[in-house]
Amino acid sequence: MKAILYSSEVLFGLGPILVLWLIGVGMGLPFSVAAVYNGEVMGALILGSVLLGSIGMWGLIQLLKKLIWPDINYSIKKYRFHLICGSLAVLLAAISFIGINNFVVIYMVVPILVTGHLYHVCSKHS
Repeated sequence: MKAILYSSEVLFGLGPILVLWLIGVGMGLPFSVAAVYNGEVMGALILGSVLLGSIGMWGLIQLLKKLIWPDINYSIKKYRFHLICGSLAVLLAAISFIGINNFVVIYMVVPILVTGHLYHVCSKHS
């Protein structure tokens, strides 16, 4: 039962931010590099968000591995830096959406809360 609960938490809490990151890597990365080259601040926010999000995705993958296989022989505390980078990426993405779509800005809190909860769950198994 816990596996189904955690799986649904990951799906609903982190699914939309994963889609946003994939769009950012595919489309936002080239445009943000060009915007930074032209001296635009918004391009730097998007570029920082995509790069920090890439680091955060690695931590998220390790967190999910620990959830699926709790007896795996590594501590999730090694990936705390990666998860913090992912949280900073979400905050930078939220800043870039201010004034464009405020619902997205409010929803950006959800992945940080879900990641914190899952980190706490995985820390108890280590």
